[in-house]
Amino acid sequence: MDEQSSKLSSSASDEGITHHHQQIPTTYEKYMDLTHRVLQKSRKSLDTQVYIQQAYGEEKMAILGGSDMLQGILDGLLDKMAYDTVLKDFAEYCNGKNNTSNNTVSSSCDVVDDVTDITPKQQMDRIDEAIRFVLDWEVQRDEMDWKDAQTAQRSLDASLLPEGVSTKDVVRYREHLQKLQAREALQQEVHRVEAQIAAMQQEQAKTKQQIQEQLSNMQTVEGQVEDAANACAMVTN
Repeated sequence: MDEQSSKLSSSASDEGITHHHQQIPTTYEKYMDLTHRVLQKSRKSLDTQVYIQQAYGEEKMAILGGSDMLQGILDGLLDKMAYDTVLKDFAEYCNGKNNTSNNTVSSSCDVVDDVTDITPKQQMDRIDEAIRFVLDWEVQRDEMDWKDAQTAQRSLDASLLPEGVSTKDVVRYREHLQKLQAREALQQEVHRVEAQIAAMQQEQAKTKQQIQEQLSNMQTVEGQVEDAANACAMVTN
């Protein structure tokens, strides 16, 4: 088995291990955690001191000696409800331990708990079981697809490629051809740039020669003008 196949096999095995052993919270645990956070948020939003003042007014509270004692009692009751009583009752309902409450909720809300004799937690567990079944099926499907791909690749190698030549060899040959093509394209670009540089150097040399010729002509004209000026001076004198 080549390196690529080994990597694929390792990846498939790792994927299967991840699916089977990864710790995923159950639906019941998610519901309990969500309920706990909702109760915490609701409890924090209740300011008992404000409600006491609104209910009794400042004058009555002054007569009663302040709101500290009443506020402490209300805070204790609300804390017990938010962090203990409600969560406990909800857990008992989900586990089917509170039959009276369960029957009342079932008859009033027309749920199927009493008909099927299944607790809410069992229903959530069935959802988790269905999810795990699908995940396991996907892992098995991926493993089968990978094995089928390997088998098809081996069959292709055996039927189309010459003896002793594998698909990996073909891939390497194609990569080699691509590198050669890239090298040839780079060399052509280098030749093109070199030709442009040579043309620019020739143009620069030509321009330099023209400037030198113009300077030489200017010196000649300057000499002629100087000679003419001297001649005029002699005639004048």
